[in-house]
This record gives sequence, structure tokens and C-alpha cells, in this order.
Amino acid sequence: MSQGWPIQEDSSVGAVFARAIGHMRTGESQLAQSLLTSILERDPGNAESLHMLGVCMHFDGRYPDAERLISAALRIDPHCAGAYLSRGNALRSIGKIESALEDFSRACLLDPTLTDGHFNRALALAELQQTAAAIEAVERALELAPDDLEAQGLRTNLLQQQRRAALEMLVRNQAERSAPLLESYVQRQPDDAGVWNDLGVTCNRLGRFEQALAMFGRAIALTPEMAKAHSNLGNALYRVGRYADSEASYLRALQIDPDDHMSRWNLGLCRLVQGDLSQGWRDYEARWRQRDSVNFARRDFFDLPWWRGEQDLAGRTILLHAEQGLGDALQFSRYATMVVQRGAQVVLEVHEPLRPLMQRAFGASVVVVSRGEALPPFDLHCPLLSLPLAFGTTLENVPSRVPYLSASAQHLEQWQSKLGAKTRPRIGLVWSGGAHHPFDALRNVPLSALRELELCDVEFIALQPQVRETDRPALDRFRNLRWLGESIADFEDTAALVCLCDRVISVDTSVAHLAGALGRPLSILLPFAPDWRWLLGREDSPWYPTAHLLRQHEAGAWDPVVERLARNLAA
Repeated sequence: MSQGWPIQEDSSVGAVFARAIGHMRTGESQLAQSLLTSILERDPGNAESLHMLGVCMHFDGRYPDAERLISAALRIDPHCAGAYLSRGNALRSIGKIESALEDFSRACLLDPTLTDGHFNRALALAELQQTAAAIEAVERALELAPDDLEAQGLRTNLLQQQRRAALEMLVRNQAERSAPLLESYVQRQPDDAGVWNDLGVTCNRLGRFEQALAMFGRAIALTPEMAKAHSNLGNALYRVGRYADSEASYLRALQIDPDDHMSRWNLGLCRLVQGDLSQGWRDYEARWRQRDSVNFARRDFFDLPWWRGEQDLAGRTILLHAEQGLGDALQFSRYATMVVQRGAQVVLEVHEPLRPLMQRAFGASVVVVSRGEALPPFDLHCPLLSLPLAFGTTLENVPSRVPYLSASAQHLEQWQSKLGAKTRPRIGLVWSGGAHHPFDALRNVPLSALRELELCDVEFIALQPQVRETDRPALDRFRNLRWLGESIADFEDTAALVCLCDRVISVDTSVAHLAGALGRPLSILLPFAPDWRWLLGREDSPWYPTAHLLRQHEAGAWDPVVERLARNLAA
């Protein structure tokens, strides 16, 4: 007889099994194993004892042995929910998470009231990064055991994990993936004002501005002093064209938190688009005081003297540096000449692709360097988009002389040869910009939406070197659009092509700024809520005298814009 099976006690299988379970409950695994082994010596096909002996092995860290024994039990009794649960635990312990999940799911199917089955299933799903399913599983466990603190903690952690994942997607400009996660979260945590705010930001990114307004309103109702919710409400109001209300929301955010520099910057944008340049430029400077200035090239020389228009520049060297995108650099490089006229030696730092254009434009009067290149010594500096404030720019005195850029004679000759003889008007066309833009979908026009232009008796030249997969079918069908592809290698090529076209049609991208700076006839297609520089309600631009602005009158509605454009081309 095996050790641990006292002679004086009931030696029936049932009684021995009961004593083994008792030892298991008190943590006496070795005694339990001895008793269970003795049962199996008498009855090798005893599924319950095989199962429990496997559980003992699991307690002792002998996970492969545990899996082997419980699998043997399941071959004898394949309908035991508890055995699937136990084998799942063993499998999870040796890293076979997917197999463990299968066992936990089978256990729950056999016994839907098995709380541990649902809880362990949630753990496995969480390890497999299936957070939404894990939340559903742990909530099923909580329905069965509402006071289970471990399940409550897991649910809280999973919800927070889901929220973090959603916000990471939002940062990566994947709002369409973020939205369902946040919607799932807020259904479970309806009193969390922060998540209503996050969901509003996501709706804003997706162009669901009316929904965003409701989300921010809910956040503010729950937490009236949440400055960021008021600020984000201002962003949504801007996008639906309610600029006065937008301005009021930013001011409310600043009333709550005077150091909310993001709100101050957004207030500047709102004032600029309404034409209040004087106050708008001052608010716009708050971009440098944000905790996260990732959109702006903050430099390690920012502690050096910053020229703000007051200091005498005669005989001094000033660095003017591009801080944002290519279009911004193209637009505001015009101020370099005005700084030269103040008697300064100017060093202009721009993106490498723009350097040849800038060097040709300014000649010997300006030293042009590429961003990342070693800088010559300088006395003061000024970011390009701070120059309008330094010069006190208003709508009445915008420096609007064009052209201030030119194409190279060599590139003009090369492209003239490649394009061949012109038999009908040539129109440069740009329908989409870089996908990194936070409101990329709003500013771009699907190429299929331009199908009416195929009826125009012109030759369209695609001025963008890449085409998105979603536009390829339309590109193949666009009978009068000439696709040059990656033969457009740089801005020198683009500038030459722009100058060889009779007109450029572009959405709000760097090519629009290039065409404007080259003084070429230009049509810019603008979304309902335009970028601040295009102002409101006007068809002209004080920045680019040759530009004609065609605006959406309803968010997302490009068809009326294209119809007006087609009529203009026909005329």
C-alpha cells in the first residue's frame, strides 16, 4: 500500500480521493499526489484522479507532466469542463497561449457558469493582444461573480490598455482604428469625461465634426473645468465654420488654464483665418511654449537672441530658419528680402529640396543652407513664421510681390523637350498631398471626383510624383491626364513643369505655394474649413495675387467645386 494511505481510515476510492482533495486545499501537494497515485495503481482509468494529479503537478511547477496527465483524463472523459480549465492553465504556464485559449473556451462552452473559465479565457486573450474580446470575457466572469476583486482589477487594466492603444493609434494618424476602441470604452465607463474628450478628438480627425461637438459637450458636462475639452470643442467648432464660437471656446479654456499654450496657439489660428492678423500673429507665437512642439522645429539655439522686429539689424548676421512644412517655407521665405533691406547679412536655413530654388531666388544677398548642415556664425535668429509678427503684417501690407522664385533654365529646357509640342492648353494638376497631414482626407480630392474635367479640351499634367492606391483606377481611366510619376525627382523639376503649364490646379499642398511663388496662374481647391492662410469667403489671396480660390460650401462636397472649376476651364 502506498505511503500516506493510513490503514485505519476508509480505503475506498471515493474516501481516498476526498482525502487527497483535502490535502490539495491545504497545500499539502505531496500527500495529495501519493493518495492519487495509489488510486491510479488500483484504477488506471480513473479520470478524476488523473485530472487532480495533473493539477498537483501544476502546483509543483511540473507543467509538461500536468498537461500529459490531464490530457489522459480528457481522453477518458472528454466532457469535463474542469479538466479543460486545468489543462488550459498548464498550457498557459508553458507559453502555449493559443492552445490554452482553446481549452478555456471549451470549458466555458461545456459549463457557461464556470467563472474561472471566463476569467482565464480573458487572461489568455489579453496575452494574445485581443483586448476587446478579453474585456468581454472578464465581464462575463463578473456577471457570475460581481464581487471578484481580481476580475474587477483585470477589467480595469484591460480598459485602460484599450484606451492607451486607441490613443497610440490616434497619434499614428489611425483614427478609424481608434474610434471603435474608444466607443467600446465609453459604453462601459460613461462617466469618464477624459474618454469622451478622446472620442471627440477621434471624431474630429475622422471629419465627424457634429459628433465631435456632442462628445466634447458630454465631457464638459461631466467636468466643466476641463480646459482641454473646451479647447478641443473650439477645434470642432472651427471645422464646422463657427469661428466666433470657436474663439469663445479657446478663451474659456485659457480662462481655466492661462498656461494652456495649445489653446493660445489655436486661438491664433482662429483669429488669423478671420483676418485678425495683428492679434493672430501674437497668439500664434504660443506654438513655441507648448509642452509638445513636435510640429515645429524647435532648435538648440533658441536661447540665443530672437529677433522680433525691434532690434537694429545693420551690420549683424541673422539666421532665418524653416520650422514647419515645405509649403510654409515657400510662403514665408519672401520675408528674407525684407530682412536684407534692414541691413542684415541673412542666413536662410531651409529643407534640402528647397535649397536650389532659394539660392537662385536670393543670389549673393542671402546665404542659403540646408537643414542639418553646419551653420555659419550668427548674432540673432528668427523662425520663418515669426517674421510676419516682426514686420507687423496686416491684410493691408502683406508682401505680395510675385514671382519671388524662378525655375532653372536647364530644367525648363529639359522638360520642354520631354513634354514636346503643346497642341492644347496644359494644366498642372495636384489632387492629393502627403498622408502625414492630420486632416489629410479633408484637404484632398479623390481623383475619381475630378472625372468631369475629362470633358475639358486640355492636357492635364500630374505634378505629384506619387499616386495613392485608391486613386489608381481613376488614373488609368483619366484620358487627358499625363502621368509623369517619379521622373519628377525634386522641386526643380516641379518648378519647371509649373512654368510650362498655362495654369496649375492644386489642393492645399506645397505645389500650390510653389506655383504662387512662381507667379503662375493658380486655382486652389479648398475644404469647407480652410487653413488659416486662405482666410474666409474670398476668391483671391493677399499672399498670391495670381491665385483663384475655389471653396467648398459644404464639408466634404467636392462636386460643386469641380463643376465651377470645369466652367472656368471652359471659359
